[in-house]
Amino acid sequence: MSLDHENMPILDETHKKLALELCQLPCFNSLTIDNIAVIDVGLSQSCFQVDDTNQRYFAKYLTGSYVETTASQIAAFYGIAPKVVYAGNNWLVTEFKVAQELNTADLSENEKITLMLTMLAQCHQIDEHSDSQHHNEQLDSVFYKASHLTFNSAVSSAGATSLKPIRKQKDKLSALPKLNVTAVIDDLLQQLELSDQQNQQLKQLSKKLMQNLNKANEQAGNIRQVFCHGDANFSNVLLVKNNLSSPNTHDYLLVDFECACIAPIEYDLAMMMAVNGIEANKIEIIYQLYLQGLTALNKQGNAHEIVDNSSVELMNVKSLSSKLVTCYYDLSILINGLWYFVAYQSRQQLKYKNLALKQLQLLAKSYPELYQF
Repeated sequence: MSLDHENMPILDETHKKLALELCQLPCFNSLTIDNIAVIDVGLSQSCFQVDDTNQRYFAKYLTGSYVETTASQIAAFYGIAPKVVYAGNNWLVTEFKVAQELNTADLSENEKITLMLTMLAQCHQIDEHSDSQHHNEQLDSVFYKASHLTFNSAVSSAGATSLKPIRKQKDKLSALPKLNVTAVIDDLLQQLELSDQQNQQLKQLSKKLMQNLNKANEQAGNIRQVFCHGDANFSNVLLVKNNLSSPNTHDYLLVDFECACIAPIEYDLAMMMAVNGIEANKIEIIYQLYLQGLTALNKQGNAHEIVDNSSVELMNVKSLSSKLVTCYYDLSILINGLWYFVAYQSRQQLKYKNLALKQLQLLAKSYPELYQF
């Protein structure tokens, strides 16, 4: 993202405390609080721009979850996320990229969707191509260093909720959680202050949507589980200019892996539609654009060195289920709506309530009980 250091918000007391923690991290040489600025662009967690010895970094304070650290390291290794500089003691520090977010790019919605789907396709290929001996030797080295650092930092943080160490094993993707939609919805409902009637209606709706999903799963048969980003908002793709001599060419990077998980491809496609407010009648178009994204990935070849030409051809796109996308789409909207309501309750900012209502309105035509929320 492109940020102006001079015009960033002044550090408040909470951010000052976190900035002092940043200064103590071993990845920095002579960092002082004067070289740290808070990034306040609607992010869900505290983030900072850090300038240390002529290098600029992006630092994110993570509240008790190892998922984003693990997923960011996996994605960075394959070149589809910024390089991870440090992971530990509840911090994720990456290289800072001056870039434009995809949501603000001068592109049509279909162009943005195609680009996003190309990025997701690269994530979805990682599980198939992390089994080679060469890649795993490199991964073992990278992840051993990261996990050792994380473990030491966790031990040194007395009483704090720290990042869990990443296990040194052949398949690093196994460190990521598998999608559990029911658990996610139940957790959000427990956090919400609702009337008994509202709570019961939402539970009934959740049960109905899960029944639909279970039926679709049975019909689909063997469902491929992959590395999913889980929050494919257009704002989570950075357009990084390659160089000044080619101002119209970009590298594309994914960020914000806090919702990453192992899940069906259909889930990632559905959540992408939900978080970007894309209506359900475009599901078939999304299929076609996903295929186009794979084709574009095939043509890029040397852009990210994740998959070769033959690997793209091996992926059986026809095995994807449009019914599954529809079911995950409904559930994704419900999850997003509940999450925004939780954020509204805790932060009392009207924008979260409006976002929640906007999400649930996408479902209200099919499920009229949502009109009361």
